[in-house]
Amino acid sequence: MSTVTLTIGGIDRTSLLRSGTMNVTSRLNSRDRAEFQLVTLAANRPQVGAEVLITDGGTRIFGGSIEVMTEQLSTTNGLTLEIDCDCVSFDALADRRLVARSYDTPGQTIRDIVLDIVANDFAGEGINTANVD
Repeated sequence: MSTVTLTIGGIDRTSLLRSGTMNVTSRLNSRDRAEFQLVTLAANRPQVGAEVLITDGGTRIFGGSIEVMTEQLSTTNGLTLEIDCDCVSFDALADRRLVARSYDTPGQTIRDIVLDIVANDFAGEGINTANVD
């Protein structure tokens, strides 16, 4: 039996996950999405934009960030928040930028171009170019 782990902002939040609410979708030609509900006190409230990782038995099945959050007070005690989180995959980071430069230096490779774009337009986003050939 595999174990699903929910990490938000680098902190394991699996214990806050309401059972049966996690849904991860992956469609061709579309962004991967994840949805889930947390039940927690306000002190554990995540932020929009927080990094979300979902693993199943140690294998990552989703990586992205919180795009939209809605919350309401629990009707059972009035102190607990029920927070619905809608997340979008990391590939949506590219939607935040528009690169409008020409690359026409003789001998310049596609690798050179990708490295330049990541360094100049996505600095601080945590994008790794280790496997760019």
